[in-house]
Amino acid sequence: MSYRLAKIYLRDAFPGGKELPVSSIKRNVGAIGQRLEREAKLATASAADSFSRANRLPLTAAPLALQIDAGYIRTPPQADGRRWIPVVASKVVRNGGGRDYAHAVALGLGARQGLRQQAFLQSVGIDRQSPVTVLSDGGDDISRACKLPAATARVLDWFHIGMRFEQLLIALPGLRGADAYTKYELRRDVIAVKWLLWNGRKERCFAALEVLRRETGWAGANNPLGRLIRYLRGCGRLLVNYARRRALRLPISSAGAESVVDYLIGQRMKRNGHMRWSREGANSLLQVRSDSQCHFQWTRRPQLQPLVPARQALRRASKGPFGLIGGAHNFGRSPRINGPQGRDAGRGGA
Repeated sequence: MSYRLAKIYLRDAFPGGKELPVSSIKRNVGAIGQRLEREAKLATASAADSFSRANRLPLTAAPLALQIDAGYIRTPPQADGRRWIPVVASKVVRNGGGRDYAHAVALGLGARQGLRQQAFLQSVGIDRQSPVTVLSDGGDDISRACKLPAATARVLDWFHIGMRFEQLLIALPGLRGADAYTKYELRRDVIAVKWLLWNGRKERCFAALEVLRRETGWAGANNPLGRLIRYLRGCGRLLVNYARRRALRLPISSAGAESVVDYLIGQRMKRNGHMRWSREGANSLLQVRSDSQCHFQWTRRPQLQPLVPARQALRRASKGPFGLIGGAHNFGRSPRINGPQGRDAGRGGA
């Protein structure tokens, strides 16, 4: 909800109060976001202390997965010429089920990004002895966020792998100098290479991709096959046996974190592509949205009952026997009773 819509909502929900200007609502949201950010910094410092050499414990608790993805928010031109600021979003995936918590941060924390994610896990009640498997797309913008103290493994997101294979399959029909049968055989080879990677045979996959490079004549990295090879070789250490993980019902994709990016960032901070945000303002709003929309809190606070809008409260109150609808407007009428006797009684009959 935008600040202008929040102003209209508050005006309709509390008609007896004073109408708040948009600037006041924005200032209050910013103050709340700054308070939440201070709580986050305290939680990060606590996580750093708990994982120091003196306090570190063996990772023997139940394992879990953390999906991490990055989004981008437009900003006014900065000193270095950039017009975008990165936002790191994460989502917890428990192997045994349970509530999914999400979090997003827009501040450049440098080397402490991994500690921020660890503090996020501890704040939602996850034991610090739980080993964490991080799922991401392998981008450099989230590489530091993936370095959690409790991270034991990193897995490359299968969705991005499949998307790049799909781009290659779409480009094959446009291959010059090849007849229909050759294109059909190349398509079968690409699907076979994808099957090798799915089953964890990455060395055979790389060798088969080089054979495809010679057969197609696509040299360099400015083509779908070259981009696929560069992507897989650059993230080769993150490739695993995806078929085995799927058989064990373990997550293989970071789609949950991508939905967090769309939910927390896209729906509020990218409307029509015309919004511009400062880093501090964007981070304050993200902390408020993470706290309210994703049921995530850095510190435990008492749960308050949701406020009922004034019009809805009046409507509920008016439905009673002495309300405006049930009583005050019906004083001259007999109560309606179902059945023939009720209809006769309403007409004054015996």
